[in-house]
Amino acid sequence: MDLNEYQADWFLRYGHICRKRQTDQQKARFIHSLLIDLQQIRSDIRIVEARNVDSNGVLSRNIYVGDVKNASVIYATYYDTPHYHLGPYFFMNRAKQSRQTLVLNFISSLGLILIGVVFTLKIAIPYMSRDEHLWYTWGIMATSYFGITWLIGKLATGIPSRYTLIRNTSSLLWLLNFISLNKSSHIAFAFLDNGVTNEHGLQSLLISTQRRAKIVHFDSVGANAPLYVETNGRLQVLDEAIHQYQHGLIRVMAGQAEGQTIRLSQSMLKDTNLNQNNLNLLTKLFTKEDEK
Repeated sequence: MDLNEYQADWFLRYGHICRKRQTDQQKARFIHSLLIDLQQIRSDIRIVEARNVDSNGVLSRNIYVGDVKNASVIYATYYDTPHYHLGPYFFMNRAKQSRQTLVLNFISSLGLILIGVVFTLKIAIPYMSRDEHLWYTWGIMATSYFGITWLIGKLATGIPSRYTLIRNTSSLLWLLNFISLNKSSHIAFAFLDNGVTNEHGLQSLLISTQRRAKIVHFDSVGANAPLYVETNGRLQVLDEAIHQYQHGLIRVMAGQAEGQTIRLSQSMLKDTNLNQNNLNLLTKLFTKEDEK
């Protein structure tokens, strides 16, 4: 296949077939698929596992392409996908995002509990007070209670979002394409786990790199919004000035700026089209940088 055929295949696979990447099973299926695609391009691929002792031993599985330990530049993005949450997505504010997700989970669980109470008062109790009972109605009631209890349990851990093209499949697709265009030995690439929750995958990457390395981290770059770059708490529009940053963590994202805060509205997160202008600009800027 030529590059255009690869891109169409990637879009179908990661934008639709593997669009949810939350459970261990979903992540394993994604990693298997990603490895097959990467092996068509490169051979220097590794999977690195690390446990987060601060999060009940949560396991992160990062996929590295190239020599991450000795690379001077590393391009990275996270591959796991978010839960539904209230309000917009606030970049670099995991605490606020967690609160918005928990509030939605609480409201949804409370709604189910109220449904259970109404079901009990209006249907279950009146029926049990009758003298005669049909055997199958007991099965219906038991199934109803079981279903409500099961749903409450599922909601407690979050509702997986099906809108994952922008956050963060768009960055994943761009990185895959950029890998296919770049063969430089001093550049490495990373697909990171747990980027939505606690960024443990990113922390594991930072520990693995040389102190003077430059790590460029991409988030939701395919959104229909301007691209921004953040480093050391400083936020600015993405342009040629990004070449002045020679080391450290640099975050690149597409969103709406409000002071020093970047966010994406719910409508933008649910977009089903990629901002091709953003993706082309990233390729142009970082190809030019790598040629230096």
